[in-house]
Amino acid sequence: MAPSRTAVAATPAIKKDWKWFIPVVCIIKGPIYLDHLYRAVILATDENGFPYPPVTSAEVRVTVGVATHKWLAAKFSQGAAATAAILIASIVGAAAGAALYAAAVAAGEVALDPPEPDLNFRALIPLPPLGEVLTTGPDRNIMMLARLSERIMRIELAKSFIEGRRLDVVAANDSQWVQVHADSLVAATALQRSLADQVRDIEAWAKQDIQTLIPPGADVRQVRLNMQANGLSADLADRMDLPTNQRDGIDALLRSDLAVESVDIIEAFDAAVEPLTSFTEQLE
Repeated sequence: MAPSRTAVAATPAIKKDWKWFIPVVCIIKGPIYLDHLYRAVILATDENGFPYPPVTSAEVRVTVGVATHKWLAAKFSQGAAATAAILIASIVGAAAGAALYAAAVAAGEVALDPPEPDLNFRALIPLPPLGEVLTTGPDRNIMMLARLSERIMRIELAKSFIEGRRLDVVAANDSQWVQVHADSLVAATALQRSLADQVRDIEAWAKQDIQTLIPPGADVRQVRLNMQANGLSADLADRMDLPTNQRDGIDALLRSDLAVESVDIIEAFDAAVEPLTSFTEQLE
């Protein structure tokens, strides 16, 4: 650098991450904001290689926070997982509980998932279909709400992959595929909003199903405590017809502290639906 001239220095991007959400058991651990302190130390030499005294910049405080949509996804995940744990403890609602747990896991993945560049950028990403829902049964509306919620979150994960591919086609200056992926994101969001409308339409019916399966005053606390101590029994897993890849997750959920202090299922259900509504309202 020439004498008496100035120059701009830069550092590589600094990524900050921390364990604020525990996947599988779907528990918000916090904090959702962290302060980081930065200072720059400048080491320089003159044209003859002789060092100048080190110069230290003023300290800068940067607050990093969890993005709003990830925070809302995590709140839904925790509420849905708590509702699932209580439904499973009721035994009669165990199948619906498993469906809600699947939605909770999908939301947990959204809470932790950043879009990453994808080199396979000249290809479309299909949107996930709706999971299976029985046409009859006392828990049908709970199951439908769970599957709709899970699909909303699975589409959000697909959007993250689409955005990753869009980032790469932008870098490759391929305007045709930039538009293709942009259109895919718009269509995916429109579908999510449509699914959210369906959730709102059946929310009251699902709550009524819950109160039928677990009438007000029914005490499932002791069963929940037993499940915390012993986890998911093989017999109950077989009766729920659980796939092998879901058993470990539900076992971990039942052994966790979630929905142990309170087994108020309506409170847990509301704690899931409210952030889901906010999540879909802020979709872009």
